[in-house]
Amino acid sequence: MGTLARQTNNDYWIGVASVTDDISTTKLTVNETRFNAKYVHGDVTGFIELDFYGGGGNQIISNSSNPRLRHAFIKYKNIMVGQTWTTFMNTTALAEAADFGGPLVASSFIRQGQIRYTNGGLQISLENPYSDLGESSQDSIPDFIAKYTFKGDWGNVSVALV
Repeated sequence: MGTLARQTNNDYWIGVASVTDDISTTKLTVNETRFNAKYVHGDVTGFIELDFYGGGGNQIISNSSNPRLRHAFIKYKNIMVGQTWTTFMNTTALAEAADFGGPLVASSFIRQGQIRYTNGGLQISLENPYSDLGESSQDSIPDFIAKYTFKGDWGNVSVALV
C-alpha cells in the first residue's frame, strides 16, 4: 500500500493520497462548532466565543473535543479590552467560513490579549507580545500596533505597523 503525502496540519486537512493509491479518509468532528454570546447595554458591549479545537481525547479513548476560548472582550465606547483578532489583521478580508482548511487556509489566525482604542478608521493597540525565540525570547514590553483603514464604496484597504 502507498503512504499518505505529508500533511500540513492534521487538525485542518484530512490526508492527501499519494500518486499511486486512491486512499480516502472520512473525519467527522464538532471542532469547528462555535458558541458565542453578546451583551449590549448602552455604550458597553461584552462578547465571548468558544469552539472545540481545545484538543484532548480521540475516538478510541473518549471522543472528547474540549472547549477553547476564541474571543472574550469588553468594549466601552472607543476602548476594547480582552482577547480578539489582532489589530494588525484586516478582518474584513477573511472569508465567512467555518471550514478552517478551506478558503481560510492561507490566513493567519492571530487572536491575543490587548487593549485597543478605535476612532473612525484609526486603531491603536497594546497587545500581548510573542517571539518564537525559545528561551532567549525577551517579551518584556507589549507590542504596539497602529492601523488605519481607508473605506469606500469599493471596499477597504488597511495600512498597519507593529
